[in-house]
Amino acid sequence: MSTTNKFLNNIKKHQEEIKTEKFDGSLEDYLKLIEKDKDIPVLAHKRLYKQIISQGLSTLDEGDSRCTKLFDGDNVKIYDYFSSQFFGMERSLEKIMRFLHSAAMRGEESRQVLLLLGPVGAGKSELVEHIKFAL
Repeated sequence: MSTTNKFLNNIKKHQEEIKTEKFDGSLEDYLKLIEKDKDIPVLAHKRLYKQIISQGLSTLDEGDSRCTKLFDGDNVKIYDYFSSQFFGMERSLEKIMRFLHSAAMRGEESRQVLLLLGPVGAGKSELVEHIKFAL
């Protein structure tokens, strides 16, 4: 098998894996599904927030040297979902998670767009790619 065929086969396998079953039915059928599973009509913000929090959450102790040197003794939340990939972005991640939490509670943020600003190479695109795989 040629390299091109292997590549095309990998693409086909990937597309088959990510295909989701589309709903086909009446409004009554949909309402019955919602009665069984309350998570179906959940907003994307809430679904994303719950998925990231489910991986785990911890805080830096005040006795930790990183806490005093980098964060001036502030309590900083460490999200386990990001801890293996991103280092030194704890405050930025905390702000993003605060945004997602407020949006999940249907606050003002649920009607706003999250804009990431920063210098080139700061990890904005990589962060978004990583968040995307949480779903």
